[in-house]
Amino acid sequence: MKNVFKKIIVSTLALAVIGIGSVVPNTESPVALTTSAAEVSIQQSSTQDRSNYFTKRYNITGNNASDIVSVATAQLGRTGSSLKYSEQWCANFVNDCAKNAKISSNVIPHTYSNRGNCIYLYRRLVNNCNATTVKPSNAKAGDIIFFDWSGKKNINNTHHVAIVTSVRNGRVYYIGGNQGSEGSLYKRKVTNSSYSVNSGCIAKVVRPRYVSNVKYFQKYTGKSGSFVDALKSIGVNSSYSYRKQIATANGISNYSGTASQNSKMLSLLKSGKLRKP
Repeated sequence: MKNVFKKIIVSTLALAVIGIGSVVPNTESPVALTTSAAEVSIQQSSTQDRSNYFTKRYNITGNNASDIVSVATAQLGRTGSSLKYSEQWCANFVNDCAKNAKISSNVIPHTYSNRGNCIYLYRRLVNNCNATTVKPSNAKAGDIIFFDWSGKKNINNTHHVAIVTSVRNGRVYYIGGNQGSEGSLYKRKVTNSSYSVNSGCIAKVVRPRYVSNVKYFQKYTGKSGSFVDALKSIGVNSSYSYRKQIATANGISNYSGTASQNSKMLSLLKSGKLRKP
């Protein structure tokens, strides 16, 4: 009985330290952690949806990959407490970002039971949503990155999940929830971080089958330096109210018709990359 009691205490302490798939070590040295049976059991009961508590300072464009990054970025600095999570929340955060980005549950399965479980999220992405795995060096913004802190690249021993923002200079950058060295899930935050693309802690990088509903205006090939005249020349409404909608669709907030704002949109129009509202 004493031995059983000791095992229970050890398992409990281990769970507190591990954080159920969430604590991001401050070093790239593999951390000797494993997912215990008790931890998996608790992960399976993780189902919190806190999408209603997210900061809404982002624009949804219809490009799933960029939209999920925009939603996550708007939450930078938020804590588990401010987002109202009361369980380890890295996987829930990814799912809630997808939900707020208006991504179909057939692409990222944010409506399923046990949505807070890293391993379940991986399996559903690959087995139910036809997502594909890619090399860390080939990761792109919007990809989902899974970590195994043991350094063995074991997806069945997943401790953390986050959203890729970029890959550069041999490192994969990501944004995730429940990150940091704080001992409490309530104090851990949404932060940016990165790892070497060759790190053994990266178990898998998954690319969801995102869709893009973004539509662009016809490319302007004229020589006018006026955004209004350029719109008129391609038969587009050039009124102030519509230009304000165009600005919002292209990530320009608080549009007031300034020269710099119009110049930026004219540049996009000339390159064929000006998004329609």
